[in-house]
Amino acid sequence: MTMDIFVFADYNSVKLVMLIPLKTFERLFYMYKLITFPYKISNLDNYIQLTAEYDSLVLDDSNQRFILWKEADLKKCRGKGL
Repeated sequence: MTMDIFVFADYNSVKLVMLIPLKTFERLFYMYKLITFPYKISNLDNYIQLTAEYDSLVLDDSNQRFILWKEADLKKCRGKGL
């Protein structure tokens, strides 16, 4: 597996686009779905629930590298084992 890198440039900006596979020869990645739970506020006798900006946490097997993903990012994935 390889990582594809593209560079798009114009007079005002340079954009770097990287396609990163979820599995490489050296490393595996684990995807965790982020779920928020209601939290009770005792003095108000009510509950609140926070909303996460991202839907998933992708963590490598060494727990040193991570990516935060939205559902739209996941839909762009192609391949086996996902």
